Amino acid sequence: MLLEEEVAEDALVQVYFESYFKALFEELGHSGERRTVNALMVMFTHELYYGLVTNRQYCNRRNYCLKVSQKLMDDVSSALFLKSFGSEKLQKFQTLVNQIYNELILSFKSDISKMTWMDAESQTAALEKAQHMRLFADGGMSVFLNDTHLDSQLHEYPMNSGYLENAILLLKRYRKRMYSTYKKDPSDSEQM
Repeated sequence: MLLEEEVAEDALVQVYFESYFKALFEELGHSGERRTVNALMVMFTHELYYGLVTNRQYCNRRNYCLKVSQKLMDDVSSALFLKSFGSEKLQKFQTLVNQIYNELILSFKSDISKMTWMDAESQTAALEKAQHMRLFADGGMSVFLNDTHLDSQLHEYPMNSGYLENAILLLKRYRKRMYSTYKKDPSDSEQM
């Protein structure tokens, strides 16, 4: 079991640590610029080809392109999904989400208070973090149902009719969004 996922016995699992990347970048600093650029281009080309061009399973091209777009533009996909519901249904969902969230926070606080393996300082920090955690007030509707917000997120990535060019732009956007959380403080309540 790995993160509650079944993993085949013959599966290869790669684990990287920050020290690995520091050593890698230090080594790249000693390599020639041309060699480094070539290595990065090969890695990027390989990822583009296997991630965006070849099908991993039998499916039609249109569905495959939609799946790739959905993964690369998760915020836009969420907006389209939310827009498929009426306002009454969304309000019911929001009420249910708030109720579940409040129950989870109470349960979490109760469990933390009962933990004997945690020292008092850690318990206090965890309880304080739980106390300051806030559910995004509207479940993201102000963001995902706001076309102006989505347009502002996508304006620097002009789309054209070329699949590969669009995929590269969207992959760049996806990576920027993904890596923007790397240096955030894990003790910040937003990070939980």
